[in-house]
Amino acid sequence: MEYNEDNELELHDYEVRDGEIIIPEGTTYLQCEYFWGRTDFTRIVIPDSVTNMDEYMFDGCTNLKSVVLSNSVDTIRTLTFRDCTSLESITIPPSVKRIDDYAFVGCTNLKRFFLPKTVEYVGIGLFAGCDNLTQIVVEEGSKHFDSRDNCNAIIHKDFEGIRCACKATTFPDSVMEIECYAYYKCTELKNLVIPHSLVRIGSKAFYGCTGLESITLPEKILYFEDWSLETCTSLKTIIVPKGRTQYYCDRFLPEDLHCLVEEYD
Repeated sequence: MEYNEDNELELHDYEVRDGEIIIPEGTTYLQCEYFWGRTDFTRIVIPDSVTNMDEYMFDGCTNLKSVVLSNSVDTIRTLTFRDCTSLESITIPPSVKRIDDYAFVGCTNLKRFFLPKTVEYVGIGLFAGCDNLTQIVVEEGSKHFDSRDNCNAIIHKDFEGIRCACKATTFPDSVMEIECYAYYKCTELKNLVIPHSLVRIGSKAFYGCTGLESITLPEKILYFEDWSLETCTSLKTIIVPKGRTQYYCDRFLPEDLHCLVEEYD
């Protein structure tokens, strides 16, 4: 095997056996150009000698189904698994402390996600375009996040806010915020009922939710940023408490939003 001066294997040395790409023990750094867009492997087990991986690491590896990460990697970087449309499972080790923005965007076949308690930072738009994701579980004992009441979301404890959501997310009564990009490009989300405990909706929280048809709002939301309802092209109905139509129209709903506003008792 031949290594370059940075202890990286040359591309032709990454052998594929029965669909698994082989990363030899002793490799410490994986560079995206060796994997980006490759479709000749379905599985990868990254050895514990690897401590660092690039952004865009497996971007466009459309046949990749299964990933086991190194127990020495502490960060999953931006867009690492973008458009890995066959990805079904990923094992995230307790060494991981940080998952950056859009890490799993476009993983349309990902159905379940498990967040270890060791993770201290979760970026925005983590599950954008993950149309089949229905189960999100945070390991008990995390200082920063949880998935209380089997809500199928990553809840940010510091803000009592939903950090990352999916089409199957339910709202615990304790949640006070939908954070920025929480439902970003969640195209399979159809109907949403926001609890009365919620007081803030962050920027682009529903950006690109093209399948969203109705939203039921609580008595009063104090803070709205640009939640991008104009990109929810299927939105037909916004349901608000009786007597609150003017409150929401004056403050938060875009003037060019073409949908019905209904009231409930």
